[in-house]
Amino acid sequence: MVRHLKAAEDQGRLISKLTSHLRPSVLVVDEVGYQPLERAEANLVFQVISKHYEKGSIILTSNKTFGE
Repeated sequence: MVRHLKAAEDQGRLISKLTSHLRPSVLVVDEVGYQPLERAEANLVFQVISKHYEKGSIILTSNKTFGE
């Protein structure tokens, strides 16, 4: 997801890509924390989460503990 968002941002298509993540009533983000994110990447993920929060449910999964 991050890679696609970053590519869309580079191509000037970020709004349309963000919109595509708002369509499903449930957004599932698997393996949160698996790879470290740069600040710009984390901001893109935050945008998806904050916009989808108003539209539907979000499920986040991770093998990391809260402390990690």
